Amino acid sequence: MLRRDFLALPILVAAPRGPSSPLVVWNGVGHGARPNLPARLFDKVTPTSVDVYAENNANTRFAVFVRMPRQNDDFVQFLELAGTWWVAEYRGHDDTGSMATFLVDRADARRIAAAVGTTAAERTRLDGGLRTTWRIPAIATTSNTPIKVTLRVDNAGPLTVGLAIGGRQRGPRDNRFSFYIPDEPIIDAPDFGGLMYYAKLAPGDHTEITCDLRSWAKLTTPGSYRVTATYEGELAKDAEMPNGPRDSANLWDIAVTTQATITIVRP
Repeated sequence: MLRRDFLALPILVAAPRGPSSPLVVWNGVGHGARPNLPARLFDKVTPTSVDVYAENNANTRFAVFVRMPRQNDDFVQFLELAGTWWVAEYRGHDDTGSMATFLVDRADARRIAAAVGTTAAERTRLDGGLRTTWRIPAIATTSNTPIKVTLRVDNAGPLTVGLAIGGRQRGPRDNRFSFYIPDEPIIDAPDFGGLMYYAKLAPGDHTEITCDLRSWAKLTTPGSYRVTATYEGELAKDAEMPNGPRDSANLWDIAVTTQATITIVRP
C-alpha cells in the first residue's frame, strides 16, 4: 500500500503492544478505497497464535487463522504485511478469546508464515489407493418403498486414512450424496450439519455407506431413468480428527461419481 493511501485513511491508533513484527493485525471498520482496506482503523491487536494451512487439495487457497484476546464484536480484523492488506472472511469467539480467518493464495501464505516464524502447512494426496464401487438397483417399483443405493470404499493403498461419515445428515437425508436425473425433479432438502466421525480404513479395509434414492426423487412413474450419483467426502491422515486449525492440512477432499440406469415398473 502506498504511503499516500495510508494517510488518506482516518485512523485512531493505539500504541503498539508486544514484540514488533512485520505482520500486523488491526481492528477496523468498513471498507476503504480498495476492497481489503479498512475505512477506519482503531488499534493493533497482538495475536496469541497464527496458523497458516491449505484449504484445498491443489494448495492454491490458504487460511490464516488468528487467535487473539477477546475483541469488540463491532470491529472487523484486518491483516497487514508490507503494504498488503486482507480483511477477515470469518470472525468469531469462544471462552478463550476471539478469532479471525483470512483467505490468501499460496505465495502470500508463505510470506505470512515466514513473518511469524512458521510454515504454511500444505496438503498431501491421501486417495491414491482408494477404490469405490456403487450398487444401484437396476429395477424398482412405483411404490414408495426405499431404493437403496450403496457406496463401497476400499483402501487398496499403503496408508491408513479416515473417511468422513456424517456431517451433512442433520435433516431428512445424508447430503454428502447427491443425484441428478434428467427430467425428474430433485427434492429440496437442506441439511443443518450433523455429527461426524472418521471411519478408519487401514490398508485392505473397506466400509459401506447407504442412502435411499427416493429421498432425492420420487420416481413413481414407470420408465427408464439415467441416474448420476455423487458422493462428496473427506479423508483424514491416519484417521485422526483434526486437533487445531493447522491439522486441517491433513485432510483431502474427494468426490466420486457414477452413472446407472434404473427402470421403474408397476408392482
